[in-house]
Amino acid sequence: MHMIVFGVLHATALLVVAFFVAFAAAKTGGLLRILGGLLALWLIILAAASIWVGVTHKGHPMRGWMEGPANAAAPLNAATANNVTY
Repeated sequence: MHMIVFGVLHATALLVVAFFVAFAAAKTGGLLRILGGLLALWLIILAAASIWVGVTHKGHPMRGWMEGPANAAAPLNAATANNVTY
């Protein structure tokens, strides 16, 4: 649930910036107008991606950074390393 909230917050910030970039680009002309429009479009795409990642993300956002891999705590010995049982 918390990842959805973070995704929506990031998307809101990106959309506000995209609005101001598009507004400023509309007041200019030539190549700067085209580049401003493309930048605004890119920011809108990033906002949509932010929401998508927030909705589809599973688990804790920091999982794996502090604990390491899931089976890193299991001791490794010669018998289990070669899949040999005695």
